[in-house]
Amino acid sequence: MMYRRDAIEAHLAIVYPLALARGLQERAGVAIKRLVKTLLPYRSAVIEINSDEVVLPAQLDEKAAARLQRLRE
Repeated sequence: MMYRRDAIEAHLAIVYPLALARGLQERAGVAIKRLVKTLLPYRSAVIEINSDEVVLPAQLDEKAAARLQRLRE
């Protein structure tokens, strides 16, 4: 019985990220590889100092900002 459960969990672990990537591709209008390459260099940070939070947003170029905007729509 555990073999079946393990097989189902493994299947979901593979299929779910693929479905997520496909949805991102459709919304962004570009292949997932290109989307990742465009957005990978950009980082943001949240720093907590003495209970105060400082948010450092990523500085996006026009292409990256446009692709993120498509994902938000």
